[in-house]
Formats: sequence, structure tokens, C-alpha cells
Amino acid sequence: METIVDYEKRDLFVERVNKLISMMQEWVQDTGLITGISNIEIEETVPGKYPVNKLEITDRAKIISVQVIPVGAYVIAAEGRVDIKGYLGKESVVFLKYGGPVIVSKVNREVNKVSSLYDGITTEGWYWIEDKRMRRAYLLDKKIFLELVTRVSDYEFR
Repeated sequence: METIVDYEKRDLFVERVNKLISMMQEWVQDTGLITGISNIEIEETVPGKYPVNKLEITDRAKIISVQVIPVGAYVIAAEGRVDIKGYLGKESVVFLKYGGPVIVSKVNREVNKVSSLYDGITTEGWYWIEDKRMRRAYLLDKKIFLELVTRVSDYEFR
């Protein structure tokens, strides 16, 4: 049986990652941090190997190092995932469509209940899920991004 590959989903993910990286570069522009882009290769079961950009953020002394690494387009409950990694750990952001993923419960093959997996998905975009049990998602913006950089690197923005 031949697998049908959705290259459009892959290409859309790469495009979204490039836009995200551009936004992140703008967000750190006035902080004194330095950004650099390099190309990496992702391998997913479908569509296989493909190139994508990653972002590295450092300070002038190269004491902190934060990497924004795309994980893939084919992830559960999202349209893609990117990890923000530093020496203290990792935070993930996911691309969600309006409303986000839903859970559908059925009784006797009839839809009984449809509920959102996360609260706060008010528009399509990149979201940070603070705590999966609390079901709260935050649209990624400059303030949240800089907080995530601090969480993974301990860098203090002034």
C-alpha cells in the first residue's frame, strides 16, 4: 500500500517556521542579544526528510545560548511544533488553528459532547501551553517569548 504524502502541510509548516523566526528576531532586536539562522534537516515518518531553518540566540559574551528548533509538521493535536531549548530545559510552542483541537465523546455512535482541548485559542497562530492539565494556551507574543527564553536560559532582560 502506497502512502500519500501531503507536501503542502510540510511546506506550510516550513513557511510558518520562517515567519515565527522572523518575529522572534524582531522581538530580541532591542535586547542586546544576537541571532543567527542555520539550516537543519527534519525527518518525519511522512513526508520524510526536509530542510528547515532553526534560530540560535546568544549574548555578546556567548554565555547564554538558546536554540529555536523546529520539531515537525506532523504532531498530535497541532499543526506543527517548535522547541525553545537552553541549558535549563525546553519549552514547546505549537501552531493551532482557531478553536484548537477538540475532544469528541460519543454515546451509541451519536456525538454526546465536543469540548476544546485548550482554552484561549482565539486565533490561528503559535501557542505556548503553560500547563496541559490547566488546559490554558497563550498566543505567543514578545512578552511570552522573552519569558520562555528566561525559563530555558536564566537570561535576565533589563
